[in-house]
Amino acid sequence: MSFRLVPLGVFACAAVAAVAGCTVDGDGTGPAPQAGTGSLPPSGGTAGAGGSTGNAGSSTAGDGSGLGGAAGTVGLAGSGAGGISAGGGGTGGVGTGGMGTAGQGTAGGGGYVAPQGPSPGCNKPNGVDEPGKYTSHDIDVTGVDPYWLTQRKPYAGQAPYTFTHRSFAIRLPTGYEPAKPYPLVFQGGGCGNTDGTSGKTGGDKLIPDDAIGHGIAVGLSYVYPEGAGACFADEGANTYEIPYWDAVYKHVTENYCVDLGKVFIGGYSSGAWMAYTTSFARGGKVRAMGAGAGGIREERPTASPVPFAAMLITGEDDGANPVHKTKDNTSCSGTEAQGCWKGKTICGFPGAETCYDTGSARARDEILKRNGCVGNATTQYDKWVDCKQYTGCPAAFPVVYCMPAGGHTSGDDRHTPGIWDFWMKLPPVP
Repeated sequence: MSFRLVPLGVFACAAVAAVAGCTVDGDGTGPAPQAGTGSLPPSGGTAGAGGSTGNAGSSTAGDGSGLGGAAGTVGLAGSGAGGISAGGGGTGGVGTGGMGTAGQGTAGGGGYVAPQGPSPGCNKPNGVDEPGKYTSHDIDVTGVDPYWLTQRKPYAGQAPYTFTHRSFAIRLPTGYEPAKPYPLVFQGGGCGNTDGTSGKTGGDKLIPDDAIGHGIAVGLSYVYPEGAGACFADEGANTYEIPYWDAVYKHVTENYCVDLGKVFIGGYSSGAWMAYTTSFARGGKVRAMGAGAGGIREERPTASPVPFAAMLITGEDDGANPVHKTKDNTSCSGTEAQGCWKGKTICGFPGAETCYDTGSARARDEILKRNGCVGNATTQYDKWVDCKQYTGCPAAFPVVYCMPAGGHTSGDDRHTPGIWDFWMKLPPVP
């Protein structure tokens, strides 16, 4: 499978687990709308007939939201203007004088459309942000579902922050140069902050100390509803976290110099849930994700058809954000493939059909499918025997899954600098 790009210019959920709605770290509350579904790409156009007048056929590009279409068919000779070929990158036939030659449709682009190159913010002078330190900013968010504006209220202690007025923090690289495009890393932390500024010190640490001069870090801050846990509220097709991410992405790329082909998101615990949700919804803009303890929502926004690379970390005995969600009061003695995990039945398997597996292993499997990975063969990744890279994935979209011994906070060295190193090794998307 080939791909192409088209240029376009920690640790607090345990403390709040008893709060209504914080059933696991980062779950949040709210309605459970219908899960979104990704759209299918257009098929390649067919070439028009060759024209005796010799006028060149035009070509209308497809919207490029997914896989390129099939090759256009060969046009038939005849009279009239050159044919038109619509669809994913097909080229119209060109007629010649007299009878003309048959127009030849070319294959659709066969790839994905995603931003690349320097962002619009390149060459803009830096304002108030001191490189090497986090600076907080407020931002207004549009596109929030009316439900959140009419049926729910944010926890009052977060004022002035609301579902449509949020905070984030940015740390420019040391030695920041306004004309040099930098990788951009969105970071989210765990539950527990109650004033709407959870990201003011970065939220998470995904750029290691020795690489502070090589990337822009953005700390995302959550705002949560009354009666919910103090976490990102990323569940549901109408979550207000995606409009928030969109607003921050737009602001940062329009005001700072970003390499649009190197935009990453990651986090710990609740921030990891946010990273999963955002990556599924904004694949393409998100080149790759990294997560330490998190999982996949049963109800989530409409999925992007564009894949993303991923390095995922979950402690084998993490009880807050487990490898698999299992059904209570069940007993199971088989293998993981047979639907058993830690002596209980994995949600979705016989005897546990009434619950949904939100674990990171389920998220991993969904990513493998979306990335077009073939088979389940793995090899050890880097120096960690508990990190496995799936060998059947496209080179541009690798998937690494780490399951270190221990619980919710296991795998620190894989998290930092492991995730950053994984991102920096990614090849360009062909």
